[in-house]
Amino acid sequence: MNKEALTRIGIKDFSFDFLTVEQLIKRGIIDKPLDGNHGELHPKGEDFVLSGVPFIMASDINDGAVDYVNCKFITRKQADSLRKGFAKNGDVLLTHKATIGRTAIVKYNEQPYVMLTPQVTYYRVRDHQKLHNRYLRYFFESTFFQNMLSSWAGSGSTRAYLGITEQCKLPVILPPITKQKKIAAVLSAYDDLIENNKRRIALLEKMAEEIYREWFVRMRFPGHEKVKVVKGVPEGWHVTKVKPIVSRLPFGRIYRENELLESGQIIVIDQSQSDFLGFYNGEPQHKATPEKPIVLFGDHSCKMLLMTKPFSLAENVIPFVPQNDMPTYFLYHLIKGSIETTEYKRHWTELTNKDVFLPPPPLQQRYQDVVKPHYQNIELLKDAIRFTSKSRDMLLARLISGKLPVENLAIQFPASMQDEATS
Repeated sequence: MNKEALTRIGIKDFSFDFLTVEQLIKRGIIDKPLDGNHGELHPKGEDFVLSGVPFIMASDINDGAVDYVNCKFITRKQADSLRKGFAKNGDVLLTHKATIGRTAIVKYNEQPYVMLTPQVTYYRVRDHQKLHNRYLRYFFESTFFQNMLSSWAGSGSTRAYLGITEQCKLPVILPPITKQKKIAAVLSAYDDLIENNKRRIALLEKMAEEIYREWFVRMRFPGHEKVKVVKGVPEGWHVTKVKPIVSRLPFGRIYRENELLESGQIIVIDQSQSDFLGFYNGEPQHKATPEKPIVLFGDHSCKMLLMTKPFSLAENVIPFVPQNDMPTYFLYHLIKGSIETTEYKRHWTELTNKDVFLPPPPLQQRYQDVVKPHYQNIELLKDAIRFTSKSRDMLLARLISGKLPVENLAIQFPASMQDEATS
């Protein structure tokens, strides 16, 4: 492509090429993209099992990663009988139906492949001397590509869709492979930092949950040796329903697409596995603080969050706080521990009719005093993730366009790319 055409699409580096997906296929750079099985071959609800081959839906892809814990599974026997949708390690995933434009790279070692639904396409690189899979994933996340994809797919509609035939017409900005690797290395360093902070958050949450189980499930709470136990019940403990100990706050609402931003002041929470739907610059619906947190419950997804900052809500997310003076951090773990995580549907009415076992108020408060610093650190880490994500996205636009040149940069490949650096 000539300089004039490159300039027209905002490319500043004339060593870049500009090809369609179809041209990449014809040149043997990638295989033809494929999605999952349609029609009769599509697995049904009764086909899902507790473990096996991951069956990846668009909703299982969030924040550049696949959720292999909460996704559905089918048996290896059924998977082998299917016609297509076999995504392997290293394949780049792109959601193209209803939920448009989410990306990830397959990384799963427990099976030789994962299966895709018709909502997700895989892109498999054939010529690694011409195209780096990490670069392709980052390009798919670029504003240039996302705007193109949304426009062609009719994003905003409940029927937003871009099939394989139309995907083959999509453009790809293709730098030389050395520049692709450097671009991927810069952005991967940010992603590695984000992942490290996510792991730290998971560890802090696990520690708080483990303390709860140790004190209130195994009954090895501080001073338990001195507490009288009658018929297996420690003195001062009692059973109650959830309903009388919680106070429900106002519901969320449907947000129009133009109300949500990539960044802003107020987080909008929905039921997806991702922490938030987007940002909103209006007044927050709820004003949570570290001293007065608010608990959220997804009325269909069972997702639970503990909010310590102002926020707004999408529909079907129920906010609640404790009645009277029960510590909120204790209430959060009490409710979370009462949900059967193997069951997908657990509505608010069912939840509030459950029995829970309450320790004396001083022990509830003591637990809150122990775990509250964990959640203060979690909020700091979440803020760091949002700041790092914003910085990475700003860099992404400049790197993909060539406005920020990388050829003279002495880039140290991050740990996650060390094996690829010499390939």
